[in-house]
Amino acid sequence: YATRLSTAKHWVLHEHRLYGSGVMPGTGFLELVRAAFEQQAGVAPVTLSKVVFLSPLAVADGEVKEARVVFTKNDDHSEFKIMSRAGDVWQEHVKGRIARAADRPPPRRNLAELLERLRPQEVRAVEGEGRHAAPADGSTAQALNFGARWTALRKRVGFAEGEGVARIELPAQFADDLKSFQLHPSLLDAATGFVQLVADGAYLPLTYESVMIKGALPSILYSHARFLQPHSTNNEVLSCDLFITDEAGNELVEIEGYTLRRVSSPDNIRAATERGRGVTPPVEAEAVADPARAETEGAWSHHLSEGILPSEGAEVFGRILASGLRIPRLAVATRDLQHLIEQSRAFTEKRILEELGRLRPRGRRHPRPNLQVTYVAPRNETEGKLAAIWQEILNVGEVGIHDNFFDLGGDSLLATQLIARLDDGFGVDLSLRTLFEAPTVAELVVSVVQKQAERVDAERMAELLSKIKSLSPDELQARLDAEPDEGGL
Repeated sequence: YATRLSTAKHWVLHEHRLYGSGVMPGTGFLELVRAAFEQQAGVAPVTLSKVVFLSPLAVADGEVKEARVVFTKNDDHSEFKIMSRAGDVWQEHVKGRIARAADRPPPRRNLAELLERLRPQEVRAVEGEGRHAAPADGSTAQALNFGARWTALRKRVGFAEGEGVARIELPAQFADDLKSFQLHPSLLDAATGFVQLVADGAYLPLTYESVMIKGALPSILYSHARFLQPHSTNNEVLSCDLFITDEAGNELVEIEGYTLRRVSSPDNIRAATERGRGVTPPVEAEAVADPARAETEGAWSHHLSEGILPSEGAEVFGRILASGLRIPRLAVATRDLQHLIEQSRAFTEKRILEELGRLRPRGRRHPRPNLQVTYVAPRNETEGKLAAIWQEILNVGEVGIHDNFFDLGGDSLLATQLIARLDDGFGVDLSLRTLFEAPTVAELVVSVVQKQAERVDAERMAELLSKIKSLSPDELQARLDAEPDEGGL
């Protein structure tokens, strides 16, 4: 699904700016995915999961940028990613999963008790103090600029130990927005961003473990946050679960594992915004010194040059419709079709992996940077295996068990690759938040081992339950009678 974004046409960009550029809020990405999926699956509750924000999508005034939502269907869900074109390069901004959810009446929460306990107070300009907050020295104040749909929101916020609540109201002059948006971006932004008022500094959204959308957001909503921990051990991340309701307490959106990452300096915000605009390529080009690699890249460039441009594709589609042909399938190619079919048969899985291997950077790895921590070598097989994965992903010669992943050059995109490698190498499905809370090999090994133990326990329990279910009542009683009496099960 494709759209053309501009600050002139879309208020979501025009009213949400960093360093002068319109920047898509994280909540805007959620609504883009939801709306596109609705075109496929129809109107129904949906759940987004494993949502990771990789890079900002920034649009300068006067610019029109093409963006795409791409779905890849699996058995019980679809993988999605949102990309935009920066020059000739497609940049990936968000990835995750989406699936239909069970259509059940939403649960109702006791708002009266919640409001009595947390006693929310009027707060002005939450966005100036919340998700896009400037540090106390005001060093990022000039970076931020928000329109009326953010600044005119009326908010009351309250906190108690381990939780918070916000009442948020969209002014009447923007009521028509709700006809177009199920997840109104500025409303949802305030409903999630208010949680930062418990911390110091500026935070940007990093990931959602799960977002279950049960109904459209109304003009007045309540957001209840339960913090997963007061603060992360290194103060780098803030995590919570959120429950968003209407005035009657009917739950409309349930969010699990909403995690934000602290922005350490305004330079990081500026650099990220520039990358999002395509001012610098998302990945710097590398000189091709290997002849075999040059040949492979040249072949790919040649194949791409023979493709069909979007305008040509539209023209071909029009011709097909006008031709009157009534056959189930048509193939359009710029070269001999039979030759292309024969070529494609040569691309086996082994051949593709070989070609991908050729495209990997060649040469020596970068030396370990001069870090504040002393290098400590892996002490066991698990730490060694994990350090080796870090070396490959970060292209670093040595990785000590106390080296911070992000100090070694890691970022959100590389972090997602690392989490995927942990699933392949250790058989564990960790959240991205885990890496920010345990950013060294020594700390992450503990999380990996704990997750492996949970999996083994779950598998063992499932095996035992399966055996019990296979027994008849008489066989089960006989087994129980044969067990020694130790005062109970």
